[in-house]
Amino acid sequence: MIASQSEILASPVFQFVTELTVELVAIFLAIIAAFFIEERRSKRVAKNRAIQISEALRSELRYYIEATEGIAEKIKTGLAKWERAASSGGNPPPFYFRLEGAERPPQAAWQAALRSKILDVFDPQLVFEVGNFYHEIDGVGRRFVRYGGFVEEEILPALEDGRASFYEGDSLKPQFRASMDRLAELGKYHTKFAAWARRISDRISDEVRRLEG
Repeated sequence: MIASQSEILASPVFQFVTELTVELVAIFLAIIAAFFIEERRSKRVAKNRAIQISEALRSELRYYIEATEGIAEKIKTGLAKWERAASSGGNPPPFYFRLEGAERPPQAAWQAALRSKILDVFDPQLVFEVGNFYHEIDGVGRRFVRYGGFVEEEILPALEDGRASFYEGDSLKPQFRASMDRLAELGKYHTKFAAWARRISDRISDEVRRLEG
Protein backbone atom coordinates (compact mmCIF):
# COMPACT_ATOMS: atom_id res chain seq x y z
CA MET A 1 0.00 0.00 0.00
CA ILE A 2 1.38 3.35 -1.02
CA ALA A 3 1.44 5.97 1.76
CA SER A 4 -0.44 9.16 1.18
CA GLN A 5 1.32 12.51 1.04
CA SER A 6 -0.04 13.47 4.47
CA GLU A 7 1.25 10.25 5.95
CA ILE A 8 4.70 10.83 4.44
CA LEU A 9 4.84 14.37 5.76
CA ALA A 10 3.80 13.19 9.21
CA SER A 11 6.25 10.32 9.35
CA PRO A 12 9.16 10.54 11.85
CA VAL A 13 11.66 9.80 9.10
CA PHE A 14 10.51 12.70 6.96
CA GLN A 15 10.50 15.05 9.93
CA PHE A 16 14.03 13.91 10.86
CA VAL A 17 15.27 14.44 7.31
CA THR A 18 13.60 17.86 7.17
CA GLU A 19 15.11 18.96 10.47
CA LEU A 20 18.51 17.66 9.44
CA THR A 21 18.30 19.50 6.10
CA VAL A 22 17.34 22.75 7.82
CA GLU A 23 20.22 22.38 10.26
CA LEU A 24 22.68 21.62 7.48
CA VAL A 25 21.51 24.64 5.47
CA ALA A 26 21.77 26.83 8.58
CA ILE A 27 25.28 25.55 9.27
CA PHE A 28 26.30 26.11 5.65
CA LEU A 29 24.94 29.66 5.65
CA ALA A 30 26.67 30.37 8.95
CA ILE A 31 29.98 29.12 7.52
CA ILE A 32 29.58 31.25 4.40
CA ALA A 33 28.68 34.30 6.49
CA ALA A 34 31.66 33.71 8.79
CA PHE A 35 33.92 33.34 5.77
CA PHE A 36 32.83 36.65 4.26
CA ILE A 37 33.05 38.40 7.63
CA GLU A 38 36.57 37.09 8.18
CA GLU A 39 37.55 38.02 4.64
CA ARG A 40 36.32 41.57 5.15
CA ARG A 41 38.07 41.77 8.51
CA SER A 42 41.31 40.49 7.00
CA LYS A 43 41.13 43.02 4.20
CA ARG A 44 40.46 45.81 6.69
CA VAL A 45 43.39 44.73 8.86
CA ALA A 46 45.63 44.46 5.80
CA LYS A 47 44.58 47.90 4.62
CA ASN A 48 45.21 49.47 8.02
CA ARG A 49 48.57 47.74 8.23
CA ALA A 50 49.43 48.96 4.74
CA ILE A 51 48.64 52.52 5.77
CA GLN A 52 50.86 52.18 8.85
CA ILE A 53 53.73 50.78 6.79
CA SER A 54 53.21 53.56 4.25
CA GLU A 55 53.63 56.18 6.96
CA ALA A 56 56.78 54.42 8.17
CA LEU A 57 58.14 54.41 4.61
CA ARG A 58 57.41 58.11 4.22
CA SER A 59 59.17 58.85 7.52
CA GLU A 60 62.18 56.84 6.37
CA LEU A 61 62.20 58.65 3.04
CA ARG A 62 61.96 62.06 4.75
CA TYR A 63 64.97 61.17 6.87
CA TYR A 64 66.83 59.94 3.79
CA ILE A 65 66.02 63.10 1.83
CA GLU A 66 67.18 65.40 4.60
CA ALA A 67 70.39 63.46 5.23
CA THR A 68 71.18 62.96 1.56
CA GLU A 69 70.66 66.57 0.56
CA GLY A 70 72.92 67.64 3.44
CA ILE A 71 75.62 65.20 2.35
CA ALA A 72 75.43 66.34 -1.29
CA GLU A 73 75.75 69.99 -0.26
CA LYS A 74 78.75 69.32 2.02
CA ILE A 75 80.50 67.37 -0.73
CA LYS A 76 79.85 70.08 -3.32
CA THR A 77 81.00 72.86 -0.99
CA GLY A 78 84.11 70.98 0.14
CA LEU A 79 85.24 70.13 -3.37
CA ALA A 80 84.69 73.69 -4.56
CA LYS A 81 86.74 75.02 -1.64
CA TRP A 82 89.53 72.58 -2.47
CA GLU A 83 89.56 73.63 -6.13
CA ARG A 84 89.85 77.29 -5.14
CA ALA A 85 92.74 76.52 -2.81
CA ALA A 86 94.50 74.43 -5.47
CA SER A 87 94.01 77.01 -8.22
CA SER A 88 95.47 79.75 -6.02
CA GLY A 89 98.82 77.98 -6.01
CA GLY A 90 98.49 76.02 -2.79
CA ASN A 91 98.90 72.29 -2.44
CA PRO A 92 96.04 71.36 -0.13
CA PRO A 93 95.58 67.75 0.93
CA PRO A 94 92.86 65.98 -1.03
CA PHE A 95 89.37 66.79 0.15
CA TYR A 96 87.64 63.86 1.75
CA PHE A 97 84.27 63.33 3.35
CA ARG A 98 83.36 61.06 6.24
CA LEU A 99 79.82 60.24 7.23
CA GLU A 100 78.72 60.54 10.82
CA GLY A 101 77.04 57.25 11.64
CA ALA A 102 76.09 54.51 9.22
CA GLU A 103 77.42 54.68 5.66
CA ARG A 104 74.53 52.60 4.30
CA PRO A 105 71.08 54.18 3.81
CA PRO A 106 68.19 53.23 6.13
CA GLN A 107 65.97 50.39 4.90
CA ALA A 108 64.15 49.23 8.05
CA ALA A 109 60.67 50.33 6.90
CA TRP A 110 61.10 48.76 3.48
CA GLN A 111 62.29 45.48 4.99
CA ALA A 112 59.31 45.52 7.35
CA ALA A 113 57.01 46.01 4.36
CA LEU A 114 58.56 43.01 2.60
CA ARG A 115 58.22 40.78 5.65
CA SER A 116 54.62 41.78 6.39
CA LYS A 117 53.39 40.95 2.85
CA ILE A 118 51.12 44.01 2.96
CA LEU A 119 52.43 45.09 -0.44
CA ASP A 120 49.72 42.99 -2.06
CA VAL A 121 47.27 45.87 -1.56
CA PHE A 122 49.62 48.41 -3.17
CA ASP A 123 49.72 49.44 -6.79
CA PRO A 124 52.20 46.95 -8.37
CA GLN A 125 53.97 49.70 -10.31
CA LEU A 126 54.57 51.63 -7.09
CA VAL A 127 55.91 48.51 -5.37
CA PHE A 128 58.29 47.95 -8.29
CA GLU A 129 59.53 51.55 -8.18
CA VAL A 130 60.05 51.55 -4.42
CA GLY A 131 61.91 48.24 -4.62
CA ASN A 132 64.08 49.55 -7.44
CA PHE A 133 64.80 52.74 -5.48
CA TYR A 134 65.98 50.85 -2.40
CA HIS A 135 68.09 48.55 -4.56
CA GLU A 136 69.80 51.54 -6.20
CA ILE A 137 70.50 53.47 -2.98
CA ASP A 138 71.93 50.30 -1.45
CA GLY A 139 74.34 50.15 -4.37
CA VAL A 140 75.40 53.76 -3.77
CA GLY A 141 75.79 52.95 -0.09
CA ARG A 142 78.17 50.13 -0.96
CA ARG A 143 80.21 52.52 -3.10
CA PHE A 144 80.36 54.95 -0.19
CA VAL A 145 81.67 52.14 2.03
CA ARG A 146 84.47 51.46 -0.49
CA TYR A 147 85.27 55.17 -0.69
CA GLY A 148 85.35 55.38 3.11
CA GLY A 149 87.77 52.48 3.19
CA PHE A 150 90.15 54.35 0.89
CA VAL A 151 89.94 57.44 3.07
CA GLU A 152 90.78 55.49 6.21
CA GLU A 153 93.55 53.45 4.64
CA GLU A 154 95.21 55.96 2.30
CA ILE A 155 94.31 59.55 3.19
CA LEU A 156 94.04 59.75 6.97
CA PRO A 157 97.36 58.00 7.73
CA ALA A 158 99.16 60.32 5.28
CA LEU A 159 97.85 63.63 6.64
CA GLU A 160 100.71 64.03 9.09
CA ASP A 161 103.27 63.74 6.28
CA GLY A 162 101.56 66.54 4.39
CA ARG A 163 102.33 67.52 0.84
CA ALA A 164 104.89 64.81 0.11
CA SER A 165 102.32 62.07 0.58
CA PHE A 166 99.79 63.55 -1.82
CA TYR A 167 101.75 65.32 -4.57
CA GLU A 168 104.21 64.49 -7.30
CA GLY A 169 105.76 67.81 -8.12
CA ASP A 170 102.84 70.22 -8.26
CA SER A 171 100.31 67.59 -9.30
CA LEU A 172 98.04 65.67 -6.98
CA LYS A 173 98.81 61.97 -7.20
CA PRO A 174 96.35 60.09 -9.47
CA GLN A 175 94.83 57.92 -6.72
CA PHE A 176 93.88 60.97 -4.66
CA ARG A 177 92.54 62.83 -7.67
CA ALA A 178 90.49 59.73 -8.47
CA SER A 179 89.15 59.59 -4.91
CA MET A 180 87.84 63.15 -5.22
CA ASP A 181 86.31 62.32 -8.60
CA ARG A 182 84.53 59.37 -7.01
CA LEU A 183 83.34 61.61 -4.19
CA ALA A 184 81.99 64.17 -6.67
CA GLU A 185 80.11 61.38 -8.44
CA LEU A 186 78.68 60.16 -5.13
CA GLY A 187 77.51 63.69 -4.38
CA LYS A 188 75.65 63.83 -7.69
CA TYR A 189 74.05 60.46 -6.96
CA HIS A 190 72.85 61.76 -3.61
CA THR A 191 71.23 64.78 -5.24
CA LYS A 192 69.57 62.56 -7.84
CA PHE A 193 68.27 60.04 -5.32
CA ALA A 194 66.98 62.70 -2.95
CA ALA A 195 64.75 63.97 -5.76
CA TRP A 196 63.70 60.39 -6.56
CA ALA A 197 62.85 59.76 -2.90
CA ARG A 198 60.67 62.87 -2.84
CA ARG A 199 58.72 61.66 -5.89
CA ILE A 200 58.22 58.23 -4.32
CA SER A 201 57.04 59.79 -1.07
CA ASP A 202 54.42 61.77 -3.01
CA ARG A 203 53.26 58.61 -4.78
CA ILE A 204 52.97 56.77 -1.47
CA SER A 205 50.82 59.65 -0.16
CA ASP A 206 48.54 59.22 -3.18
CA GLU A 207 48.37 55.48 -2.49
CA VAL A 208 47.38 56.07 1.14
CA ARG A 209 44.58 58.37 0.04
CA ARG A 210 43.38 55.64 -2.33
CA LEU A 211 43.39 53.04 0.44
CA GLU A 212 41.55 55.36 2.81
CA GLY A 213 38.95 56.24 0.20
